[in-house]
Amino acid sequence: MIKEAREKRNQWNEHGGYTEETYKKSQKMNRNGAFSFGEGKDKKMHKKRDPSFFMDVKLAGGKKGRIGICQGDNPRILAKSFAKTYTLGPAMEEKLVNLIGSTMKANFPEEGGDGEEGQ
Repeated sequence: MIKEAREKRNQWNEHGGYTEETYKKSQKMNRNGAFSFGEGKDKKMHKKRDPSFFMDVKLAGGKKGRIGICQGDNPRILAKSFAKTYTLGPAMEEKLVNLIGSTMKANFPEEGGDGEEGQ
């Protein structure tokens, strides 16, 4: 029992809180429609927008997730939603915020890359 708990903790630390178990949970949530970029808001209030580009994120176990990014998106909201869906820890979420922000800055230089006004 202690060995099993130690292995789980090591997996958690090694993969930034992402394990096969959390991947399965995130896939189940995604199929149930739990994934939403408009967290806490009525979906009817959001216009359907086509992403300007997609960002693929490598996850543990050779898995990957994809984030669709539109001009004016808020990197913090995108990262929070992605982290919730894929059960990532706060440290990984913060890394995603920075990565999304720098990617947006490179692709939308006229906005200054912060995207704060869009969400």
